[in-house]
Amino acid sequence: MIKVVFVASNPRKRNARAAPKGVGQAYARKQVSQQETRRFLAGELVGENIAVEWSSCKGIVGVKGRVVDETQNTFVIETARGERRIPKKASSFFFPDAGIKVQGRLLAFRPQERTKRLAERR
Repeated sequence: MIKVVFVASNPRKRNARAAPKGVGQAYARKQVSQQETRRFLAGELVGENIAVEWSSCKGIVGVKGRVVDETQNTFVIETARGERRIPKKASSFFFPDAGIKVQGRLLAFRPQERTKRLAERR
């Protein structure tokens, strides 16, 4: 069962890092219902714009680009400097086109499994 939650970085948490200025802030945030969020996450994420808002790996915080491949545990993101492989479980992502922010651990399934799990909850 996948529970969709919206995340806010907490600077008081140990090892928490705030997103660099401009990540997710350059886009107008809109109110998105949980049903719309679930529908978006159940779909194909390859080709979507993405930004890494938080990660335990501080070198990947702020990476922006387009998802070109997805595995069970990683996204491959095409950036201006080339492709980067980003771990899902250690990161929080923002999808600017949809206005959705989600914890990577909620996406840490094979794409076809994620679709099935979200479809079962309807």
